[in-house]
Amino acid sequence: MKPFVPILLLSLVLGGCVRLDDRGFDNVNLRADARALKAVEIGAYTPFAWDRLYVFGHRSTRETISEEIGRSVPFPHREAETHCLLVFVSGGGVVAAFEEPRGLVDFDNLPRKGGYSRAESKFKGAPSGDGALLLPGS
Repeated sequence: MKPFVPILLLSLVLGGCVRLDDRGFDNVNLRADARALKAVEIGAYTPFAWDRLYVFGHRSTRETISEEIGRSVPFPHREAETHCLLVFVSGGGVVAAFEEPRGLVDFDNLPRKGGYSRAESKFKGAPSGDGALLLPGS
């Protein structure tokens, strides 16, 4: 049974599992700009390079996420209505993926098949409770 653990760990590393990590994502300024009814360009709030943004709302299935991204991405709060999953892709690989609490900046109106190119990731902001709601279009 002991050889199973190292083999499992090695397969996870070599399989390139995606870890949720929002380091560098500036959701504080994004929320402030969206609440001020500014048009927001998601690229302005990300310090990492990416080509495509995928947004998954609550209840997105593992299968839907895998089909869109081409690999499995964890979404622990998938069944709750409290989070959206953002996945940033560059050159076909995932460069960042994380859950965004809907109470801060609500991306729940933005899921769409095929995601958004960097140029398309411009949205309208609107106040919503203590946070902000993002709407399609700029």
